[in-house]
Amino acid sequence: MPSVFDVLTKPETRRPSPGPLLLPMAKIMGIGTVLWVVAAIVAGIVSHSNAVWVCIAGAVLGVLGTAFFGRRNHGMR
Repeated sequence: MPSVFDVLTKPETRRPSPGPLLLPMAKIMGIGTVLWVVAAIVAGIVSHSNAVWVCIAGAVLGVLGTAFFGRRNHGMR
């Protein structure tokens, strides 16, 4: 194993960087959006008006994120 000094002075002694981690982000965002909708329903039943609006904002942003990542992942195929 090369020393820290060798790695800093001779970059060719470093191990290669790992490849990018490809995750199904559209599915992850979709699950998060569904959880925000469920949270909005629960907050509506408990009747905390501020919490309902926060959950609705989370759901709207989740829909936008799902659409973005869905189009991006579709373009990568």
